[in-house]
Amino acid sequence: MKALVYGGPGKIDLKEVPVPLITRPTDALVKMTKTTICGTDLGIIKGKVPDVKPGTTLGHEGVGVIEEVGAKLHPQQLITHHFALDDILEAYNVFGNAQEQKAIKVIITPETVKAQLTASAEKRKKQPA
Repeated sequence: MKALVYGGPGKIDLKEVPVPLITRPTDALVKMTKTTICGTDLGIIKGKVPDVKPGTTLGHEGVGVIEEVGAKLHPQQLITHHFALDDILEAYNVFGNAQEQKAIKVIITPETVKAQLTASAEKRKKQPA
């Protein structure tokens, strides 16, 4: 899989890295479908976080599909909010205020995508040609 890897102050690379494995009962493996870096990552890249060593994978802001969970987790424990595609700005606001909103992850689920696509198709059918 691809990952953005810290190489030291001012150095980052997109590298091929091993797919992580579940090693503890509280682990979760989430296949990221969209991700980005944030201000914390930018501070790391600038060398302002000396505890972060070269070889560290960056990027923790993301949306993904839960692939596997450890024995002590249920996938629903990882989902705190659901949003349809039309509500992406609301999702952004919730994720931007994650601490106040008690949001662990903001996830747009296949069910909400399917419902949104169905609603959009119905709306188009009702519009005059």
